[in-house]
Amino acid sequence: MKVKIEHEIKPSEIELSQQELLDNFILAKKYSMLVVADKALGEVDWHNNMPKSSKLEYISMLEKHIGAFMKDINYNDDIKIPI
Repeated sequence: MKVKIEHEIKPSEIELSQQELLDNFILAKKYSMLVVADKALGEVDWHNNMPKSSKLEYISMLEKHIGAFMKDINYNDDIKIPI
């Protein structure tokens, strides 16, 4: 005889580290990372009350990612430049 036991896990019972949460979220591969990035950046308080050090950290992170995008912008050779 097999018995199936179900238990509903409430959010308050889940204690994941930030890294575990990120790893599981990314591995799910069912979310649009463009939407996630836009939402994440939209949650940042860009007002003048943000400490300058935080603003500089965000700018550094954004520059890193923009640089990586620009480096490989035509990786798939899908940008046709007219001669």
